[in-house]
Amino acid sequence: MKEEIRKIKENGIDKKDFERIKKMIYGGYVKEYNDVADIARMFLADFFKGIQSFDYLEQIEGITVEYLEQILKDVFKEEKMILSIVKS
Repeated sequence: MKEEIRKIKENGIDKKDFERIKKMIYGGYVKEYNDVADIARMFLADFFKGIQSFDYLEQIEGITVEYLEQILKDVFKEEKMILSIVKS
């Protein structure tokens, strides 16, 4: 895991992969509007999080590769990483 994160930090995020995943997330969120129960759950969950449900789509659209790479550098720091193994 650490090696993969290091590679992405050094080489950057593949733009095609980024766009594909971004479209998948966007599509999954839009798909939530297909069912009344899902819409109610989504609006209720977003309300308690302080999120405007329709603004969420605009936020997804505004995410860039550069922003994501900056988050990767700021959040995924090797000195703060730990590994937990859960056995049944």
